[in-house]
Amino acid sequence: MHFFFVLAAPADAPGTHLKLLATVSRLLSDGRCRARIMSAADATAVLAALCDEEQRVRPGARAA
Repeated sequence: MHFFFVLAAPADAPGTHLKLLATVSRLLSDGRCRARIMSAADATAVLAALCDEEQRVRPGARAA
């Protein structure tokens, strides 16, 4: 299984894409998160899984 992510960030916020990339990398290093993404039925479920997992590993974090 391969994952492909496209990150988009505003031109006037140059560090934003690096923060997003770091977050995705951290989440994908967790087997539980990868399993949830692989079992997601659609893009909405993938986003929900990423947001839920980010909250699980970083309580109080806000998804980008």
